[in-house]
Amino acid sequence: MSFGNLITLNNGVKMPQIGLGTWQSNPGEVERAVEEALNTGYRHIDAAIGVSNFTIEHLEKLAAVSDVIPAVNQIEAHPLLQQDELMSYCAKKNIHSNFQQIKLDDAAIATISALSKTEGRMRYNTPMVYEPRWDINVFGEDVEKSASRAVW
Repeated sequence: MSFGNLITLNNGVKMPQIGLGTWQSNPGEVERAVEEALNTGYRHIDAAIGVSNFTIEHLEKLAAVSDVIPAVNQIEAHPLLQQDELMSYCAKKNIHSNFQQIKLDDAAIATISALSKTEGRMRYNTPMVYEPRWDINVFGEDVEKSASRAVW
């Protein structure tokens, strides 16, 4: 829960800082999860007013062909896929990314940052590895190189 903490987006809309994610929920679980979340005080379910997993290239191409600047880019980011460059880019463009609000001390940041060096980089949200498999290159990851289609 966001405990009343709000983020003001680039379009002036205020959004709760932390919300309920439903991405890996099994069929039939989302409705119960959302109902329970609302009952306990959540007011932000998944992402709002934005895009999901857009790379810098995706965001630049969107800006080049339209006057749309997303308010939010909900991205996959974790110790094995830290995406510092993308989060920095989003911050410079006033695009909120979902992990800007996390507060950690220097020791915790160092520990988490070291994980990608020892464990390697890993993106979990890649359509080429979904079941059923999607024959599309979205992020330019090695596992997507054999796709016959590409987003851009």
